[in-house]
Amino acid sequence: DLKVEGGGSFTYDEIIEGTFNATGNATFSGNASFAEGIILPTTKLIYFDGGDNTFIRENGADTLQFYTGGSNALTINASQNVGIGDSSPGYPLEINKSTDGAMAGLAIKNTAGGSSSTNETSEIYLQLNNGSDSNTSTSKITVGKEADHTTSANVDTYMAFSTVLNDSTTERMRITSAGKVGINASSSSSIAGDLQIQGTSSRLRFYSNDQDAGTMGVEFSHRNDYPAAGNIVKTAILSVADSSAAYGRSDLHFVLDGVQDVNPYTV
Repeated sequence: DLKVEGGGSFTYDEIIEGTFNATGNATFSGNASFAEGIILPTTKLIYFDGGDNTFIRENGADTLQFYTGGSNALTINASQNVGIGDSSPGYPLEINKSTDGAMAGLAIKNTAGGSSSTNETSEIYLQLNNGSDSNTSTSKITVGKEADHTTSANVDTYMAFSTVLNDSTTERMRITSAGKVGINASSSSSIAGDLQIQGTSSRLRFYSNDQDAGTMGVEFSHRNDYPAAGNIVKTAILSVADSSAAYGRSDLHFVLDGVQDVNPYTV
């Protein structure tokens, strides 16, 4: 065994078998190999740059912290939760940035591709297993190219949302680079309208939980200052609840040039 106390020093260029015990600082100018590992008391530090502001420490039982520039950069606690800029993470991954006016974000990058290459994506997968370790299909959020990104004019991306039905992942909604929204439209080029719903039994439903009152509908306005100009809707299709009729009954009204029809279509 070899023991060094009180900041003493020694020089040795051969293998030491047994226990190396240093009660002060131990500095190695070459490589050090440990067959059984290194044991440090709680709150003691491992330094890397020769200074005192970049180190690893065990901050309490089963909690490991990484410091850079004197600040806690990353924490792994006893529950194996990881905190970036967070010393007490309560979730598997927490990212914290406490700077006024700054952004706390997570960047996922795909730097591959080139001329005429448009099949690169960045994705976030969200998976629920069936109670075992066997894999099942995953829901996901995908950001992909619509052009090859070789010039500013060709930097176009879409965002797609996919869900799982019967253990099969299918894209359900896509937002194109132009801001158009497609539901069940799996390609940007197939989305012609600002909102497009595709399918053999597609529908858009408006629901009110008030059976005796209320109006729902679609309004159309050709003004560049709406809604600042106030009530300037000229054309609309409205469903107006009929409080004097049976449960769930409503009248269908058409508004043309700001005038609502007198004799509504009753449904």
